[in-house]
Amino acid sequence: MRFPRIACLLAVVCVSLTAGTTARAELPPVFITAWGDSGTANGQFNVPLGITTNAAGDVYVADYQNFRIQKFDNDGLFIAAWGDSGSAAGQFSFATRVATDLSGFVYVADYGNSRVQKFNSSGSFVLQLGSPGFGDGEFLGAPSVDIHLTTAFVADGGNRIQRFDNAGNFELAWGSPGTGPGQFSLPWDMAVSPSGKVYVADFGNHRVQRFDLDGNYETEWGAVGIYGIETDMDGNVYIAQNDTQAVVVPQIVKYDASGTVLAQWGSLGAGNGQFGYVGDVAVDGNGNVFVTDPVHHRIQKFGDVPTTDLTVVVSAPPRSVLCSAQINVSATVSNLGNLTAGPFTVTLRVSPDNVIDAADSLLASAAFDSLPAFTDSTVVLGNNYNGLTGNVYLGVTVDEEDAVLESDETNNQIVTPFQYAVPRINTVIDVPGDQGGLVHLSWFRSYFDAVLTGGEITEYTLWRAIDTTPPAGHWADVAAGATIPGEIGSVMRLSAATPPYFWELVDTQQAYFLPNYAKTLPTLFNVTEADSGYHYFLVIAHTGDPFTFYVSCVDSARSIDNLAPAQPQNLVASQSAAGELTLSWNANTEPDLSHYAVYRGGAPEFVPTSANRIGAPASPELVDAGWTWDSDYHYKVTALDVHGNESVVAVLGPGGTTSVLDRVPSRTYLGANQPNPFNPVTRIRFGLERASFVELTIFDATGRVVRRLVSGQRGAANHVVTWNGANDQGQPVASGMYFYRLKTGRFSQTRKMVLLK
Repeated sequence: MRFPRIACLLAVVCVSLTAGTTARAELPPVFITAWGDSGTANGQFNVPLGITTNAAGDVYVADYQNFRIQKFDNDGLFIAAWGDSGSAAGQFSFATRVATDLSGFVYVADYGNSRVQKFNSSGSFVLQLGSPGFGDGEFLGAPSVDIHLTTAFVADGGNRIQRFDNAGNFELAWGSPGTGPGQFSLPWDMAVSPSGKVYVADFGNHRVQRFDLDGNYETEWGAVGIYGIETDMDGNVYIAQNDTQAVVVPQIVKYDASGTVLAQWGSLGAGNGQFGYVGDVAVDGNGNVFVTDPVHHRIQKFGDVPTTDLTVVVSAPPRSVLCSAQINVSATVSNLGNLTAGPFTVTLRVSPDNVIDAADSLLASAAFDSLPAFTDSTVVLGNNYNGLTGNVYLGVTVDEEDAVLESDETNNQIVTPFQYAVPRINTVIDVPGDQGGLVHLSWFRSYFDAVLTGGEITEYTLWRAIDTTPPAGHWADVAAGATIPGEIGSVMRLSAATPPYFWELVDTQQAYFLPNYAKTLPTLFNVTEADSGYHYFLVIAHTGDPFTFYVSCVDSARSIDNLAPAQPQNLVASQSAAGELTLSWNANTEPDLSHYAVYRGGAPEFVPTSANRIGAPASPELVDAGWTWDSDYHYKVTALDVHGNESVVAVLGPGGTTSVLDRVPSRTYLGANQPNPFNPVTRIRFGLERASFVELTIFDATGRVVRRLVSGQRGAANHVVTWNGANDQGQPVASGMYFYRLKTGRFSQTRKMVLLK
C-alpha cells in the first residue's frame, strides 16, 4: 500500500538489522482486542498513523487520510472525533502524531501545515506551536510531537528537535543534518520518558539516539525501519519497525533505557497480533500496548492477561436473628496463566436472585496487587449487612470489570442461599397534610411469614424510642435485654452499637402471610426550630416460641406540622399620631398560633425577608413609627405557628391608609397612585405644607398633556384626586404608560403610572 506524502520521506535502505544488545528476554504481551476498519464513519480509519493515551487510559488516534483525530476508551469504544482537511485552526494537512500532557491537553503534529496544534480533551482548539520555515520555532514539516509534563518537544523535518513551553513559546533547538552524535537524517518520531530522557527515531541513520531535556547527547543504538517510538512508565522503549526491502518484518520491539532488547512480537499478516504495517505504538499507565496498522485500518491492543479461577466455601449461619447479619465467605483464587496476575479484585455480593452481577449490592471486597503464575490465594470476605429481605444468594466474582480474564463463566459462582429472617423496615415517613403527631411505618415481612416457609411468624410488635440520657449508674443493676419494671412488656432495653434506646411498645400487627405491612404510629412531639424531633422505630417478628423472635434494624423519622395558619384577614392601617401608622387585622384562631410577622417594602412586589421585617407581634396590631404620608410604604402581614409554618401574606398598599388626625404634612409631597397598574380608575395623593396654587397634570409618553386634574388654589393638607382614565374632552385614553406632575411654587415632581385595559 502507498502512503501519500509519507513514502516520499522514508528513504529505502538495505542494511542488516542491528537491534541493540540482547541480554534477557521477557514474554511478550498477548493480544487483547482490535477495532476499526476502512471508512470515514466514527470508529473507522483511512490510514491510522499516530497513537497515544492519556492519564485516564483513553486512546487518541491520528486518522491520517481522514484528516481528523479520533478518541476512544481503553477498550476501543468511540468517544469523540474532530478535524477536517485544511489549514485553519482545528484543520489538518495529514496529522501524523498525537500526544497528551498531564492536564489532558492534546497535541497534534500537523505535518503538511508544518505546525503542532494544541487542543483540550474535547477537541477545542487552544493554540498553535510553530509555523513553516527554517528559523527557531519554525518547521520544515512537523512529523512528531511528545510532551514532558507540560513542555513540548517537536521533531522538525529540518533534521532537528525543538522545545516549547506550555504557552507555545520557543525555548531551544538541537540537531543538524549528518550521521554524528546529535545529528539526524529524518528524525521521524520521538518520545520523552517520565524521567526526562528524549529518544529520537533517527530513521535515515537507522538508529535510536537518547538525549537529556536540554538536548545533550547520551547514547544510541542501531535499529532499521523505525517508524514509531514510545516509552512506558518504567522508562522502557518501544519501537515500531517495518519491512524495508525485506530487512525486517512489521513488529514491535521493546528495549530497556540503554537499548537492551527485552521482548518483540508481530509478523506480516492480517490476523490477531499480525500487521500489514506498523504506524505507531503507545503504552498506557497499566502497561497495555496499542499499535496502529495503516494497511488494515485498525488498532490492536496487547497486554498481560493471565487467566484465573476460584472456589468458594460458605461460612455463614443458616439464619439471621438480628438486623445486621454477619456474613462470611471463604474464596480461593487460582492463577492458571503463565504470567503474574494483577492487580485485580475479589468481590462478595448479595442478590435476590441466583444471578450475581455488578448491579447487586457489594458486601465486601479484597484487592490483590499480584498473584504469581500457577499459585493460589485464599481470602475470607465478610461484613455485617442489613439490606437483605428473606431468602437471598451470595456470589463471588473476580474483577467484574474483566481486568483479569476468567477461565470460564463459573467464576461467578452462586453459593448456598442465605436465609435472612428479620423483618426489614422500608420507610418511616411523616404523614403529610396534618398538624403533626403521626408517622407512617412500612416494613417487609420476615422470611418465615409465609406458608412455604412454615408460617412461623404470628405477629409483629412496633416499638418507639426518643433520645434520652439515662442517669449515672442507671444500668448498674439492669441486665442487657431485661424487662424494665412498669407496664408488662411495654418497655425493654436492647443492646446496640449506639447508646441504649429505651423502647416503648406502641402497636402490634397480626401476621397474615402478606409480603409487606404498614402502620400509622403516634409521636410524642413535632419538629421545631429548637428540637430536631427525631423518633426511633424498630419491628420485631414473633413466633409461637417467646424465646424465638427476629429484630429489625432501627430507623428514624420526624413528625411535621404541615399546615400553616390562615391568611390574616381585614388588614387596615390608619394614622394614629404624627409620624405613626397603626396596622390592625382580625386575630387568627389556630390553637398552635405563635405570632404574626409584619414586613414593609417600597414596592408592591417586594419579597418578605428578615431584613424588611419591622415587627413580630403576638396580637393582631402593630404601630409603625417610621411612617410618613409621603413614604409610599407597602405592608405584608403573615401568621406563624409554633412549628415555624408561615401563612400566605395579607397585603396593604399606600392607598389603603386613612388619616385619623388629618394633620398638615411636614413637607409638600407627591405620592404614588393606587392602584398601579389600574383600569380604569386610580387615586393620586399629594400633600401641601402650606396653602398655595397647585397644578396636577397628566401627560402621555410623548409629553403631550392628556388631562389637567387640578389647577387652582388648595389648602395646607393631605389631598386625594381621582383620575378615571379620560382626557380633558372626556374621552377614554388608550392603554400605556402615563406621567403625572405636581407643580406648586418652587416644588415640582413627576411620577409614572400604567393604564392597563
